[in-house]
Amino acid sequence: MKTLIMKFVVLCSCALFAFSAPGFAQAQGGTTTEHGVSLQDIDRSVKPGDNFFEYSNGEWLKRTEIPPDRGSLSVFSLLNDIAVKRTSQMIEEIAKSNPAPSSGNRKIADLYHSYMDEAGIEAKGQSPIKPHLYEIAAIRSRKDLARVLGQGLRADVDPLNNTNFHTANPFGLWSNCRTGNIT
Repeated sequence: MKTLIMKFVVLCSCALFAFSAPGFAQAQGGTTTEHGVSLQDIDRSVKPGDNFFEYSNGEWLKRTEIPPDRGSLSVFSLLNDIAVKRTSQMIEEIAKSNPAPSSGNRKIADLYHSYMDEAGIEAKGQSPIKPHLYEIAAIRSRKDLARVLGQGLRADVDPLNNTNFHTANPFGLWSNCRTGNIT
C-alpha cells in the first residue's frame, strides 16, 4: 500500500508539473497564452474597470459547461479527475493480475474484490455493524455519549502535513508538527 501511495504522489506531482509547464495551454485546444494569461478567455466586450472578472474570464465562461455534479472547475479538479481515473485503472489492473500471495498488490486486489462482492455484502446484511448499533442503542446519558465518542477518538497522523486524512469517526485530533498546534 505504501508503494501505491508513493506512486500516487509521484503521479500527482508529475501531473501538476504538466499542468503548470509552459505550453500546456497550447496543447489544450489551441489556447494562446501571454505571460500565463489565456488570451482567448478574455471578453473584450466588457471594460476591465467595469467587471474585471467578466473581462478576464467571460469567453471561457460562455464556452465552458460546469458539470451538474460540481460547483466549479479548476486545474486542481481536472488534475484530481485524471489522478482518480489513473489510480482506478491501476487498481483494476492489479485486481486482474492475480498477484503473489502476501504481496502489497495482493492486498490491493483482495480489498478491491471484497468491495466489489455485492452478493457477499448483501448476504451479511447488518451483522457487521450490529455491535455499533447496540453500542448506540445503549447510550442513555451525556456521560454514555461522551464515553462512546471518546472511544472512537483517534489522532490523525499526517506525514505530509496537509490535513487530508479522513476518519470514519465523528471526531478526531490533528497535530501540526511544525507549530505544535492541536486542532
